[in-house]
Amino acid sequence: MIKGQAGKSLLMVACALLWANHVKAASISFIEQGSSVSITTTDLKGTAITGSEFGWFTGGPYTGGDFSTTATVVARLLENGGASSDVVAVHWQTALLSAQASLDIVFLSDPGPVTIASLPSWVPSGPPDCALYSCFIEDGTLQTVINFRGLTVNVQSDVAAVPEPASLLLLGGGLIGLGIVWRRPARAIKVACGVKKASARRQCGGGSRARSRAASNCAGHAHSS
Repeated sequence: MIKGQAGKSLLMVACALLWANHVKAASISFIEQGSSVSITTTDLKGTAITGSEFGWFTGGPYTGGDFSTTATVVARLLENGGASSDVVAVHWQTALLSAQASLDIVFLSDPGPVTIASLPSWVPSGPPDCALYSCFIEDGTLQTVINFRGLTVNVQSDVAAVPEPASLLLLGGGLIGLGIVWRRPARAIKVACGVKKASARRQCGGGSRARSRAASNCAGHAHSS
C-alpha cells in the first residue's frame, strides 16, 4: 500500500512538472512604426492604450507572475550615438488590503519633460543611467529588454536595421566596379584621339585638309563621351 501511494505521488509530481514546462510565459511587445505604437500580448489580461509614440498596458496577476512585493524594472534603448531613444518601465504592485495586485507597463519613444511629468513617479526621468537601468542599442529588430518575474517585454524601434558588414562590402565592391567600367570608355577615346592627332601631325605633307579631318574626328569622339 505504501509503495502504491509513493508511486501515485511521484506520478502527480511528474505531471505537475510536465504541465509547468508547457505553460506559456507571459509577454508583451511594443512595435513602433513612425509615430504610432502597437501592442501585442501573450497570456496577459488587461487594457492597452496607445498614442503617438506612447503605449501603456494595465492588467492584473498572470500565470507565473510574482506579486509578493512591489517592484519596478526599467530598460532604455539608446541610439547608436548613445542618446536616449525609448524608455520601458514595468511596475508590479502588490495587493494592498482588499485591493488586487496590479501590473503596469509603459513604453515611451523620445519622451520629453512634459510627458514624463504627467506619468507616475516610478517612470524614470532625466538622462539614461546605465548603471541603474538596463541599456540596449536599438537596431530596428524585435529586442527583448526585460525578462523578470515571469514576464518578457520586447520592443521594436522604428530605426532602420543596420546592414551586415558583408552587405556593405558587396555594395562597396559594386560601386568600385561601376567606376572602373565608367572610366574605361573615356580612356579608350582619349587614346584613340591621341593616336589620330599624332597621325595628323605626321600627315603634314598631306595639307590642311587632312589635318582638319583628323581634328574633327577627335572632336566628335570627345563630344560623344
